[in-house]
Amino acid sequence: MKSFARLAMAAILLGSVGCAAQSEVDQYRNLYRKSEAQQIELQSRLDEANARILALQAAPKVDLEAKAALEAALAEKAQMEAALAEAKERIRDLATTSSQLPVALSNKLENLAARNPSLMSYDADSGMVRLASDLTFDLGKTTVKSGAVGSLQQLAVVLNSAEAMSYEVRVVGHTDNVPVKNAANKAKFGDNWGLSAGRAIAVKDVLQKSGIAPTRMNISGYGEYRPIALNDAAKGSQANRRVEIFLVMMQEPIAAAPVAAPIAKPVNKIAVPAVKPAEKQEDKEVFYK
Repeated sequence: MKSFARLAMAAILLGSVGCAAQSEVDQYRNLYRKSEAQQIELQSRLDEANARILALQAAPKVDLEAKAALEAALAEKAQMEAALAEAKERIRDLATTSSQLPVALSNKLENLAARNPSLMSYDADSGMVRLASDLTFDLGKTTVKSGAVGSLQQLAVVLNSAEAMSYEVRVVGHTDNVPVKNAANKAKFGDNWGLSAGRAIAVKDVLQKSGIAPTRMNISGYGEYRPIALNDAAKGSQANRRVEIFLVMMQEPIAAAPVAAPIAKPVNKIAVPAVKPAEKQEDKEVFYK
């Protein structure tokens, strides 16, 4: 375990110098596999120790030999639990410390952000693309604006490139701390957490329709609870209203999802019912929340 930890630390130090080379990405993946295999083995040994402890505790007569065996099994259990916790922590560390991306992929994301400076920014240190929510969505809405769809489609092309196929795409929504007050939005989202999750789903949907395999996608929402700037008491913060897209190394690469050809809609001769007045009223809402 110590040699494994030293190897992992060496990989981390190599990655901290600059954008990781593909060989370093492969090294991280191998370390991740070994750590997962070790976790499975440790869990199996822990289960065996628990079984021995239960058998010894259920014995009708506890002699000195049985008592010594029980104490040894309990000590082994404690060691296995500590080792298992260490293995799980190592897996979490490997998932986060390998955030620097290969040079070619990092350059593509940086160039894309440079072409869309008002909408997105790119952080090479964390492998993260940040979208400004005020330019991605209308006030209080979760439908991606038409102007942002094209940029997300360009992002999907980069995320489906050969250099990016080793990475999971994690879409994370955030809001400011202004509470959701509009009745229609409260019914739809509940609170800021629901709004942030809804926006993450909306961005995920555009990326998926643009060819990103759903098996590579992950969504979450933090609501107002991960601010990056101070919130104004009345207006919140434009910086905090954002969607972040992280690329996190996967254990195994996953192939790109084929983009389905558009399906021609059949002619429907049945009259389409008119939109309900309540739905029209909701579309006219202009409040942020």
